[in-house]
Amino acid sequence: MPISEFLQADDYTKMEFDLFKHLTTLSTGAIVILATFLNRFVAQQICAGTDFLIAGIVSFCVCIVSAAFGMSMIIGGERATARFFLRKLDQIPPSTCESAEAIKAWLDDEWRRDMKMTIFFVVHRMIIRISAFFFLLGIIMIVAFIIGNLQCEAQAPLCLTTE
Repeated sequence: MPISEFLQADDYTKMEFDLFKHLTTLSTGAIVILATFLNRFVAQQICAGTDFLIAGIVSFCVCIVSAAFGMSMIIGGERATARFFLRKLDQIPPSTCESAEAIKAWLDDEWRRDMKMTIFFVVHRMIIRISAFFFLLGIIMIVAFIIGNLQCEAQAPLCLTTE
């Protein structure tokens, strides 16, 4: 990320952090609600949809873990980026000190050459996608469980009862 983009990325970083917070909160809330009503599911009729329920809970757990990892990466990335620019400011060649544009161009080139920062941002983008994917997968699994149980109520004799 060139320095010009880095200077404008503060709002984007805040939005990413907020996205992770929201995914964590919603996934945790979904797990708590499912755990609250799990006794009702077990006490009443359960159709062949419990695999969807378990898959949904596991998906929400994976979402929580990956979002927490993503938030820690944002915090660590901010510190690493600041260290990168501080380290590079000491290494600016005297020939580029003539203008701010020359310094900016030099820092942009150094940023692109720094593999650690590039790998960091690639991994970070993957973590965002993983968190969102598992959150959506959890929602889909819970919806599938609910639909399966609604169909099961319509066909009451086919349901299993737990007693």
